[in-house]
Amino acid sequence: MSGELSNWDILDFCKKIKIKLDGGVVMKDQLGTKKKNYTIINLESSTVGNGGTHWTCLLHQKEGWFFFDSYGVQPSEEIIKYVGQFSDEPFAYNSFQIQHYNSTYCGWFCLGLIAYVKHSPLSFYDSINEFINMFQETKLMNNDKIVQTYIKSILK
Repeated sequence: MSGELSNWDILDFCKKIKIKLDGGVVMKDQLGTKKKNYTIINLESSTVGNGGTHWTCLLHQKEGWFFFDSYGVQPSEEIIKYVGQFSDEPFAYNSFQIQHYNSTYCGWFCLGLIAYVKHSPLSFYDSINEFINMFQETKLMNNDKIVQTYIKSILK
């Protein structure tokens, strides 16, 4: 399992594990105006033209919204504006870094989170916390192996 993923790789994986990305795989400035449950977001702008470099995801369920960045970075203005259209719902994000800066597994962390939340019997935010707590705080490069093991387990 290699680290770097294309948008096509992400869509193929979702098809394999029967997860519908109703928000699709989009650039951060292409979120639109409709409420979606699962969206993978490339943090590059569509006007940059280099295909982007970092995958994040935005999840929505009846309990609210959650933005996930494996580097623990706050959501961009575009994402805040998109979620702000639905201001009556809570919005949270992680500030916990689980990906090493030399790792290319950001897409796998996003797919792992979406799969975990989708299949967990826990509440929305509890399942997110449980997923994030699987990873180490200090030896970040070990987290690539942890997410690989989890992904392989759901492909069986």
